[in-house]
Amino acid sequence: MTIQAYQTLFESSIAFGMRKSLQAEQRTAEMHIKIEKLEEENYKLETEIEHLSSEIWDLLKKEMEA
Repeated sequence: MTIQAYQTLFESSIAFGMRKSLQAEQRTAEMHIKIEKLEEENYKLETEIEHLSSEIWDLLKKEMEA
């Protein structure tokens, strides 16, 4: 191979590496957003569990008193 061919191969490899690096950064950002949404949803569901558990206990207390 000529020096020019090696130079072209090198430049192509660098460009490929840069594309892959940018894709990885984008996926990381997307994953952080997804994690935040899932944590928020988890918090809402835990709050709902607490509320429903409280309602169950209240109903059980009323039933035991009756």
